[in-house]
Amino acid sequence: MKPKSTLCSFLLAAGTSLLAIPSASAAVVLSDVILIDFGKTTDTTTGNWNNVAKTTPSSATFALNEVLVANAIRFSDAATTGVTLTRTGANDVASAGIGAATVAANSGLSFTGTGTIPNSAQVDLMYVSANLVTLTLGGLNNSLTYNLEMLSMIATDRNERNINVNGTIVSVDPNEAPFVRAFNNIATNGSGQIVISFPNAGGSADIQHINALQLTAIPEPSAALLGGLGLLALLRRRR
Repeated sequence: MKPKSTLCSFLLAAGTSLLAIPSASAAVVLSDVILIDFGKTTDTTTGNWNNVAKTTPSSATFALNEVLVANAIRFSDAATTGVTLTRTGANDVASAGIGAATVAANSGLSFTGTGTIPNSAQVDLMYVSANLVTLTLGGLNNSLTYNLEMLSMIATDRNERNINVNGTIVSVDPNEAPFVRAFNNIATNGSGQIVISFPNAGGSADIQHINALQLTAIPEPSAALLGGLGLLALLRRRR
C-alpha cells in the first residue's frame, strides 16, 4: 500500500493533469492566451495576434452575421486553437464596423500576462452602434473558465455604457482610464461559448468601441480549490 503522502502527491498531480486536457470539442487548454486586434488593415498587429481588420471607409461595416476569426491562434506559439469569433448584427450592416479615426496610443496600457499592448492594437478600433450586436467566442473548453480583458479607448466624446460578458456586466467609459477592463472567472454557456453583448449601445455618443481583446484560459474555480486543498493536505502530512 502506498504511503498517504505519496498517494496525495499522485492525486494532486492527476488532478492538475486533468485540468490541462481539452474536451473533445475544443483544443483550448489551461493557460492558453488568445489576443485579438480590431481595426484597420493599415494597423494590424504582428506577433501571434489575431486581426479583425477591414479597409476604411468602403469596407468598414460588417454583414448581419459574420465570422471575424475562423480559427484563432494562441499567443505562445501561434498554434491554432479551433476558437472562433462571430459577430451577430442588429437590423443593418451599419450597426458595427471599423472606425476611420485614429486614436493616440497610450504607453501605459498592458494586458495581464502578455504585457504592453502594441501601438498597432491601440490606435484603431471596432465600433458598435446598435443594441443587438453581439460578439461570440466559440469552440472553448467547457471545463475551464476564462479571464477576458478588453481595451476600449477613443478621444471622441462618448458616454459610459455597460458591456455584458456571459452575465458579468462592467461599465466602460472609452474616454477615461482605466481603458483596459477585466471580466474575470467567466464560465462558458455550456456550449463552448462566451457572448459579449452591448445592451446600451446606440447612435451618437452611445456608440461603443473595442480596440483589442485578450482571452486567457484558467482553471475552473472548484477544480483550483480542490488542487489547493490537496496541496495543503500534502504539506500537513510532511510536517
